[in-house]
Amino acid sequence: IELKKFGAQTHYIWSDNNLNIGADYFGTGQNLIFKVNGNNERLRITSTGRMGLGTNDPAALLEVRDSENTTQGVAQIRISKGVGNGAAPTSASRANSYLHLGGSEYNPSAGFYSIGFGYTNDEVGSGIPAYIGFKETTAAGYTKGDLVFGTRGNTTATSNPSERMRILSSGGLTFNGDTAQANALDDY
Repeated sequence: IELKKFGAQTHYIWSDNNLNIGADYFGTGQNLIFKVNGNNERLRITSTGRMGLGTNDPAALLEVRDSENTTQGVAQIRISKGVGNGAAPTSASRANSYLHLGGSEYNPSAGFYSIGFGYTNDEVGSGIPAYIGFKETTAAGYTKGDLVFGTRGNTTATSNPSERMRILSSGGLTFNGDTAQANALDDY
């Protein structure tokens, strides 16, 4: 292990021309940083427990960013089960899911598992513009529930989206919470 000091704030526990692993004492936080290819930072774990891949200022528990500028890049996250012919699953199951939200947690008052979409003004405010989610309708035994879709009708930073469409676990479909429509569409 080679100890080096670069500037007044960064101490590296390993450093050579291509790899730097160290502690950054910049400002009030203490961060663990990984730099490769000279001095290009690739990973940072902040003193608050946030991890940034491609960013030195993560705004969430895990933030993945392919660039610190306005140019678009390749996909930021790729989840794959294998390569080649036959690698893709042929059925839907917990083991075959590429991404699974929720584990052994549930809420007796109907839990909600969602993916949020849209611009949130650099994480300011508590609302999100749109979501797709799973809403538990029962927590008895194994949960069951509905697939729900929501959008926000205004630009207030604190407003959350309203449910616009729901696919019921029974196969019915509702719009804007109107269950009468579900019964009419069940016949199709």
